[in-house]
Amino acid sequence: MQKRNILAKILISFLVLFLAYNCAEPQKVETKKEPTVDDANEVLKRLTFFGGPNGYDPHVTSFKDEDFNQWAISSLTTLVQYVDQFGPGNYILEIKGHADSAVGKKPNQWLSEQRAKYFYDKLVKAKIPQDRMKYVGVSANEPMIPSEPDARKNRRISFRLIKK
Repeated sequence: MQKRNILAKILISFLVLFLAYNCAEPQKVETKKEPTVDDANEVLKRLTFFGGPNGYDPHVTSFKDEDFNQWAISSLTTLVQYVDQFGPGNYILEIKGHADSAVGKKPNQWLSEQRAKYFYDKLVKAKIPQDRMKYVGVSANEPMIPSEPDARKNRRISFRLIKK
């Protein structure tokens, strides 16, 4: 009789385990996906540098060190993370200098290139390898606010990862 009770308890235990295993909802295992270059570029868009709290003056290519330092506190780590993650392979960081349409096409091209170079030089001093970056000026050709071509926010530095 005692053997029957033990055997019955074992069978009931197996039945409970079987039902619990087969009737329970499957657990979703969350896997952390590695960011793609597109993901990284979406983040880099938010790191745009506007030349400080008052923005770039239309005729100025440099900015105050304190403005760069403020930007660097919140943004440099993220920038370096993506340069390190994608840089050794087939991608480099493109630093784009932008201008507004206030001073004309030729001066704007020069201004945008000089802004990008100035920022590039700052990043080199921050120990980002030169071979993982390039700079380019795009004049007023890629306005942030197309409806206001002379807007101060159009004068900026932007970043993206591009193929080597």
